[in-house]
Amino acid sequence: MRSNMLYRSWILFTLLPLVGCALDQGAEVSSSSAALQSGAQPPNATLHTEMARMLERSGETGGAAVHYQKALKLSPHALTAQLGYARLLVATGDAEQASGWFERAQQAHPQSAAIHNDLGLCYAECGRGNDAVVAMRRATQLQPDEVRYRNNLAKLLVAEGQNAQALTELLAVHPPAVAHYNAGYLLQSHGNRADAAEQFRLAVVLDPALVPAQRWNTALARREQLDASTAQFPTRLPQAEIQ
Repeated sequence: MRSNMLYRSWILFTLLPLVGCALDQGAEVSSSSAALQSGAQPPNATLHTEMARMLERSGETGGAAVHYQKALKLSPHALTAQLGYARLLVATGDAEQASGWFERAQQAHPQSAAIHNDLGLCYAECGRGNDAVVAMRRATQLQPDEVRYRNNLAKLLVAEGQNAQALTELLAVHPPAVAHYNAGYLLQSHGNRADAAEQFRLAVVLDPALVPAQRWNTALARREQLDASTAQFPTRLPQAEIQ
């Protein structure tokens, strides 16, 4: 369950850029809604998509879905509307339906790295690990220097047991010490403490000043000692996040 939430958070991280400040959003929704209702300008796909975005930022997912659907009816291949609607479906717990919309977007816009990234994460939500890796790898091919896509691919590869390939992806966009640290973090998150400890050890060797790796190194070594003496002794490992 936690893994699914992490996949979802990556999608939502790139969902939509904030426009203005939070206090302005209510005014934007009111004015756009009035324009649609008054007929001041003919509604088009762009207007419906903007309205959907505003409603989504305000937490009105039902209304946002309606406007995304209207936008797609008017312009079935509009990239912004396709991505927006698919991401909304993931956020509201319907990854299966979202995958269909991501696939449509992929067919219409095969050179969009963002679509392949989101499709890969969506496949992961649906339990389609191999398909997720294929889609995410395409995203990294289209944008080789995008750190988020490499991180996402590394996470998917670790989930599939392809640890060496995951490290290769991390080394492509991170300094070596950070790449090993991130590999260690991903491995320990999947319960692979032995391999994680080796990655943290390598991170410290490469950069002795990398404090998070030092802490994990110490914590995992202590955990091994405690496990050897008693399986019931409670421990608490330090918190860490991929960099």
